[in-house]
Amino acid sequence: MEEKNIKTLIDDIREQNEIERTYLKKQLNMMKALMFAMAGIFLVLLISVSVLVPKLVVTLDNANVALEQISYMAEQIVFTAEKVDEVLGSAKILVEESGEGITQALENMNSIDFEKLNQSIDDFNKVISPLSSFFGRFR
Repeated sequence: MEEKNIKTLIDDIREQNEIERTYLKKQLNMMKALMFAMAGIFLVLLISVSVLVPKLVVTLDNANVALEQISYMAEQIVFTAEKVDEVLGSAKILVEESGEGITQALENMNSIDFEKLNQSIDDFNKVISPLSSFFGRFR
C-alpha cells in the first residue's frame, strides 16, 4: 500500500508539474508579448524624440533671434523717445523766446504815437513838395 501511495504521490507530482509547465509556458508567452510591446513603445518614443528635438531646437533658436530683435527695437524706441523729449524741450525754449520777442515788438509798436507820426509825414511832405517840383523841371 505504501507503494501505491508513493505511486499516487508521484503521479500527483507529475500532474502538478504538467500544470505548472503549462502556466510557465503561458507566462513565457505573456512576457514575450510584453517585451515586444515595450520595444514597440520604446521605438515609437525614440523616433518621436529624434523628429521633435531638432524642430524644437530650431524653434528655440528662432525665438531667441526674435527676442534679440525685440530687445534692439525697444532700445531704439527708448533712444527715439529721449531725442523727442530733447526736441520738444528745444521747441518750448524757442517758442518762449519767440513769444518774448513778439511781445517786445508789440510793446514797441504800441508805444508809437501814430498821430505824431502822421503829422511828421505831412510836415515832411510839405517841405519836400517844393523841392520835388524844383528838381522836376530839370528833367
